[in-house]
This record gives sequence, C-alpha cells and structure tokens, in this order.
Amino acid sequence: MKNFVVIFTICIIGTNSARIQKVDEDKMLERYADCAKEAKIDLALAKKIVQTTEAKRSSSIDCFITCMLIEMDIMTEDEKLDENMLKQRLIEQKIDQVKAQGVVDKCKNIKGKDSCNLGGNLYDCFDFIHL
Repeated sequence: MKNFVVIFTICIIGTNSARIQKVDEDKMLERYADCAKEAKIDLALAKKIVQTTEAKRSSSIDCFITCMLIEMDIMTEDEKLDENMLKQRLIEQKIDQVKAQGVVDKCKNIKGKDSCNLGGNLYDCFDFIHL
C-alpha cells in the first residue's frame, strides 16, 4: 500500500507552480472525497487506505481504490490498466525506467471479477513490488 501513497502523491504534487499545485491539490482532494463517498466509506478510512498498510480489503475498499486509480488515469473506465500512464507516473516519482517497467510487467495481466476487484488486485500488485 505504500506504493499507492507514492502514486497518489504524484497526482497531488506533480507540478512546479505553487498556484497550479494548490488548484491541482484541491482538485485531487475533492476527487478523493468523491471516491470515498462513491464507495460508501468514510474519509478516515480512505485516508488510512492510502497512508498505511493496515486497511483490510473489502468490496467497498476495492471500489475506493478503483475510483482513485481511474482518477489518476492509471486504470481506464473500461477496466484496464493503462500501462503507459502507470509507467509515466512512476517515472515522474523518480522511479527509474527499468523498475517502472518491472511494475508494469508484473501488474499488466492482473484480472478481477469486476472493476472494483480489479482495482483492489492492482493495488495488491503495486504493494508487493519493492521500489
């Protein structure tokens, strides 16, 4: 789950301009809250999910994760991993290209019984990759 925090952080701090950064951060936090609401989990649990490895998977948590992956353009609306975007996001976070490609290769064939399960399974895949 630590890697999810890294990927999530990219979306919040991924710009040089302080003014643009504040707008982007506000927009991402709004999406974060929207995803928590959509998944029917409270914000405290949503925060725990992205900041720790203590949250246990459930369908609601998987749906929150899926929503966030879609918001970060790492997962597409049609339930697929966007391999190029995942690699780009990792490289933006100063992960070298070889390791970033390793993450893509390890996770690109992950499946799920539905979109929420797929998001949760991708999340687990990201967590077990030691960057």
